[in-house]
Amino acid sequence: MKKIIIILAGVLALIVVLALCALLPVDGEESGPLPANRESAATAFEMSTEFPELTDASYSIYRTDVPAVTAQSVEEVAARFGMTGKAEVCNQRTGEMRVVDDSKDDLVRLSMYPASGAVLYEVPDRMFPNAVTEPPALPSREEVIAIADAFLEERELLPSGAEVSAVEVDQRHEVWTAGSNEPEETYDVTLAVRYARTLDGFPVYGDEMAVTIGDGGDVVGMVRCWREVEATEKTKVISAEEAYEDLKVGKTVRPGDASRYGRVLIEEISIGYWMEPRISDQETVAPVWVFSGTAYYGGVEEPYQEYVAAVEGGVE
Repeated sequence: MKKIIIILAGVLALIVVLALCALLPVDGEESGPLPANRESAATAFEMSTEFPELTDASYSIYRTDVPAVTAQSVEEVAARFGMTGKAEVCNQRTGEMRVVDDSKDDLVRLSMYPASGAVLYEVPDRMFPNAVTEPPALPSREEVIAIADAFLEERELLPSGAEVSAVEVDQRHEVWTAGSNEPEETYDVTLAVRYARTLDGFPVYGDEMAVTIGDGGDVVGMVRCWREVEATEKTKVISAEEAYEDLKVGKTVRPGDASRYGRVLIEEISIGYWMEPRISDQETVAPVWVFSGTAYYGGVEEPYQEYVAAVEGGVE
C-alpha cells in the first residue's frame, strides 16, 4: 500500500513562529499593555487559588544593554560559526541583518536583530528536512545538553545564569498509510535544548535561547534572544487583585485574543519579569503578574498563561 510521508513541524517551533506573528505590532501602534475592553470582554474568568500576599516591599527595575547591530558585527558573529559572507538587511521592517553561506554542503544562514541583539542560526535543510527515510540517530538527554552547552560556550554565547529549562522534541516525523486515521510510525527528527534565567530569584518570561540538535548529534539551529540587564532602582507593585481586574478587561503586556475562550480558570498567580520578542525594542524590564491556568472553548481545553504589568504605568 502506498505510503504518504509527512514531515510535521515540531509543536514548539510552530508556537514560536505564531507567537512572533501575534506579537508583531501594527504600523504606527506602540507595544505595551492593551487598552481596557479590547479583549476578554466575553470571557468568564474564574479562580481556583488565593491571591498571593506580597512578600517583598519592592522589586528591581532593570535597564537593558543591547549592543549595536551593524554589518560588521553580524559578520564577526557569523565568523564564530565558521561562516563567510556579506551581511545585508533582509527585513526593512525589523532591520534584521543576515549572512547566507552556501559554500558548504548545506546552506547556512545567520541573522541578527537590532531591537534585541538576538542571534538566529539555521541549517534549513537539516532543521526542516523535506523527507526523512529512516529514524535519525539522536543523542540522549544528557548528551544533547552537553552538546548544546559546548556549542554556545565555544562561540561565547552562553551567558552566566542560564540554566537548562527543558529538552524537548522540536520536530517530529510521521509515516501515514493512505486512508488511515493515525500514523503508522512516529519518531523524533530534532531535539531542542532550552534555557531560562531568573532575576532576583523571579523567573524571566519571553527570553529565547535554544539549541536544536539533529541526526548524529549535529547542531542544526540556534536562537539567542537574551538581553543583558542592569538593576537601576526599586519599585512597588500593584496588588494581585488589581492585576486580576486588568487581566479580565484585556489590559495585558502582550497582545492576544482571550475573547475566543468561553472560560478561563486561573490556578496560579506569581511575580516574574517579561522580555519583549526579538523584533521589539525594550529599554526597561519591570515586574509582571503572571496568571496561569486552563482555558476552555468549544469543548477543548488548553494551558493558559498571561502577563499583566505589575508597575503603575506599565512596562516600557
